[in-house]
Amino acid sequence: MSKHGHTWRGGHTATYNSWRSMIRRCGDPTNSAYGGRGISVCERWRNFAAFLDEMGERPTGTTIGRLDKDGNYEPGNVAWQTKEDQLADRGPNRNLRDRCRRGHLYDECGVYIAGQTRRVCKACVLLRKYRRLAAERVR
Repeated sequence: MSKHGHTWRGGHTATYNSWRSMIRRCGDPTNSAYGGRGISVCERWRNFAAFLDEMGERPTGTTIGRLDKDGNYEPGNVAWQTKEDQLADRGPNRNLRDRCRRGHLYDECGVYIAGQTRRVCKACVLLRKYRRLAAERVR
């Protein structure tokens, strides 16, 4: 049996898995959303028993979430949250908002084309131009 008592049928409990994922995310400097951004776990919570003592068991249907998305994982800034709570705190979804209708990501160089109701990325504009030129050459 493990020291922390959070193994279950050869695996770990949901509370332990959430804690381990939090430690892993923040300890990875290549993770641009957490460790690479300077988000860290307070020193006390690097010990699972201390984390468990402070946060308690993870309720069913929740995950660990930060109240201040720019703050660290520390007492007063962390709560067990439902997926809906976390999505509401997240802000606009870049994956949906910043894609043209073909699914290409566009940035500030995105342009409007006459008659189009949605923005079209530069790649699509160039693709249309290339296809038009190629079609004219075939004629």
